[in-house]
Amino acid sequence: MARMVATKLKLPETNSWIEYELHGYPTTAVVPEYRVLHSDVQARNPRTGGLMPFRLDNPEVHDMLATVKITQSIDDLYLLVNATADFLEMNFTEHQMSILRGLMEPRMRTLILPFRKLAKPQVGGIIHQVRNRILDWTLKLESEGILGEGFTFTPQEKERASSMTSINIGSVGNIHGVVGSVSGSTVNVENPTEVDKVLKAQGLTDQQRSEIQQLIAEHKDAKPDGKLAVAKRAIAWVAEKVETLGPLVPIFLKYFGGGA
Repeated sequence: MARMVATKLKLPETNSWIEYELHGYPTTAVVPEYRVLHSDVQARNPRTGGLMPFRLDNPEVHDMLATVKITQSIDDLYLLVNATADFLEMNFTEHQMSILRGLMEPRMRTLILPFRKLAKPQVGGIIHQVRNRILDWTLKLESEGILGEGFTFTPQEKERASSMTSINIGSVGNIHGVVGSVSGSTVNVENPTEVDKVLKAQGLTDQQRSEIQQLIAEHKDAKPDGKLAVAKRAIAWVAEKVETLGPLVPIFLKYFGGGA
């Protein structure tokens, strides 16, 4: 119903957000802040099968790996929350596992399989956030006298709706009120000119831009057995500059193999 109202009132940003919530976000999208969760990284004890904490020496890299971007549709989240399992698991990608194995003691690399553990209320909170935002929006429409008659809106109602603030989506990376791919989501990381342009626009200093360009060049030229070491350094660099990089973070993580 919210999608129908947004479509009839010609509110593209609101309609786009509703579409993403109904059908899921693309993997390249920067999701709203309420869809970014902090998991508990754990592993199963190879002897007992029980759960045990998994910690990395570098807290910044650990926190970054523990941060989960939830892209599933509302329907999928509802099914997950109502599943019989006590908690939800999110596995690391194979490339992420390669990085994690490189940080483990050699004897543990084939025994330990880390994963990200999410409590059901964390995921259920996303559903509540969406419901509350839609409720607040509909109440605001009503308070502005935008009622519709059989889902038919007058030109005056459409005009009032277009001047209203749309649904309060919250913070999306460093961009507020915008859902979907951001400028830079198609950046060719191996194009130095293109990378420098988006980094400069994002506010990174000359030295910082030079540092990441050097890491990109090293990663590109490294032999297969040397890429992992460069990727570790690059991911640590990204972790230190998450706030400044904003919506560019997933682009660099995907390139260096640390994307969610």
